[in-house]
This record gives sequence, structure tokens and C-alpha cells, in this order.
Amino acid sequence: MKKLIFCAVAVAAIGIQSANAGPSTAKAEPARVKYYADNADARTAKLTECKQRNDLVKILTDVECVSADQAFREKQRSSGQRK
Repeated sequence: MKKLIFCAVAVAAIGIQSANAGPSTAKAEPARVKYYADNADARTAKLTECKQRNDLVKILTDVECVSADQAFREKQRSSGQRK
């Protein structure tokens, strides 16, 4: 469980950095954000996969990674766990 939380926090931090990363950063796709928001298992799997890449450029240019990260942050905000 701790690994999962660490992974989610790490990817969320990458998402925050993506706002300042420049025009080459992928934009979250609303349909994919909704999918990941509604499917916690898929969201966790995608965030884990993205984290394992260890390549910030690949993560920030992957629409799926950015969409899963946005869904994670939205879920976190809506549940009152914002830090």
C-alpha cells in the first residue's frame, strides 16, 4: 500500500511539474480522465506503469499518463485529501 501511495504522489508531483514543462507536454484527454476517475484499478495500473518508465519526457508526453495523473489529482481534491 505504501508503494502505491508513493507512486501516486510521485506521479502527481510530475503532473504539477507538467504545468510548467512547456508546449511539448501532452494535454489530458477528458474522456480518458473520466475513464481513470471511474476506474481506480486502471488508474493505479497506469500510474504505476508511468512511474516505472523513469523518463520524465516520456511520461509528460504520454496522453494516458497525463490523463491518469489528472484523474488522480481530481479524485484526491474531491475527497478532501489535498496536501
